[in-house]
Amino acid sequence: MMINRKIIEAEIEQLLGKSAWTHKIQEKQADIYHSYRIWIECIRIIVSACTASGILIILFDEQTFIFKLITAIIALINTGINLYFKNFNFQSLERIHKENAVKWLGLREDYIALISEMRAGVLSDEEVIDRKRILLERYKLISKETPITTNGAYKRAKKALNINMDDIISQDEIDKFLPEELRKESK
Repeated sequence: MMINRKIIEAEIEQLLGKSAWTHKIQEKQADIYHSYRIWIECIRIIVSACTASGILIILFDEQTFIFKLITAIIALINTGINLYFKNFNFQSLERIHKENAVKWLGLREDYIALISEMRAGVLSDEEVIDRKRILLERYKLISKETPITTNGAYKRAKKALNINMDDIISQDEIDKFLPEELRKESK
């Protein structure tokens, strides 16, 4: 069976692009949950410290009604924060998105390897079709398992990929890791 490799390669490139985007979006969603977790922990510490300070003031100055009122309000706020965020485990959400990002990264790298091997001419038509089908099944499985992300994660991923050029390594950066004899710039 003779296949049109350009058509197959175009399909694989599309799946590579989608995998790269989804990897970066999952990574950025994990970053967002990490930031939420840090902020919430800081707020909890500050509010708890204020509550403890208010209690100490009340213990030593029993006559001050305003400190009793402020301490009661802060304690109520602290309880509200704890109850509200009891249902949100940002550390767990962060971990889930990081794990999914790693799955997408692996798939992305496998697509790159397949394209590389196709262009090098080391795969038969049957091997190309078989590998493409296997990767497509993995793509579908990972897609099914991938949690929903926010618009903020998409915007951060877009900035990282299009403006900051995350995940793009220049030849100069690659050459820095190689012995001088293997560097492209020295040839």
